[in-house]
Amino acid sequence: MIRDDAHVDLETWELFQSAMETGSLLQSSRMTGVSPSTVSRRLKRLEDLLELQLFYRDNTGVYPTAAGKSVLAQIRPILNEINEIRSSITKDDFQLNGDFLVYLDTVLCCPLILEFFWSLESKFPRLFFDFFTSRLDYSIQAVPDVFLELTLTKKADATTVAEIPSVTVASPVYLEEKGLPQSPEDLIDHDVVTFGKEENLHRATFWSSGTRISIPFVPTVCYRNATSALASALRGQAIALPVPLMLAAAHINKGELVNVFPSFSSPTFFLQIQFAQKLQNHFIAPYLVEEMKKWIKSFLPATEP
Repeated sequence: MIRDDAHVDLETWELFQSAMETGSLLQSSRMTGVSPSTVSRRLKRLEDLLELQLFYRDNTGVYPTAAGKSVLAQIRPILNEINEIRSSITKDDFQLNGDFLVYLDTVLCCPLILEFFWSLESKFPRLFFDFFTSRLDYSIQAVPDVFLELTLTKKADATTVAEIPSVTVASPVYLEEKGLPQSPEDLIDHDVVTFGKEENLHRATFWSSGTRISIPFVPTVCYRNATSALASALRGQAIALPVPLMLAAAHINKGELVNVFPSFSSPTFFLQIQFAQKLQNHFIAPYLVEEMKKWIKSFLPATEP
């Protein structure tokens, strides 16, 4: 039993838990940033205060006694609760602050993305976002607290934050006039719009039953972003591919667009988030990543269980 005049601080309890779980004072030292001699001294003082032997010690490490296991079982739920409180505090609005410089890939420069950031500004008044969409427009006037880069990429080595399915869509009016393609190869006989920087040869890639199908084609028009390609499809001018499903879902649900290849799936886009930040804002980028995941998920249609 701890004496009435004794006090065990939180760091000592965390050192105790770390040593119990790793069986090594050195590993505990590395995990907590406290020197091995300090870890040893703190644990010995804890044993003296509890008047219990918590560890067996030898040249290879430390091993919990029955008393040590009993104490850990009682203290672990408390430490877990403290860590949950710490985690929730880092997401509180009084700590979410700073100036953000945000690079948006032109593919992602659409009202939905901007509304997401504006909603964050409304929720957290001390967050400020400044956007640019072209590397040529980038001229830094002051060092931001956080630099955030949002890009859609198909690179295999991309850091995947979220996966965004893409679809090939057309308006019912266009399909009634031109006919519904029965396979990706049939796209060659249709007006097809896409987005990107290249206006010449493109390849449309699809998957069916695990088979990769890649079709070369020359787009009727190559727009700068997916929103423009989608607008062309809505006007009945062409088939648009590949459009992020989050942009097209509402129009498909309203019957304004038809998924041209419901039995095929276009490649998935990967939303890559890169960030550089000042040390005091280390908690903001992970928070934004989680918010982006939830935001993207909210725009995807619900799947059947």
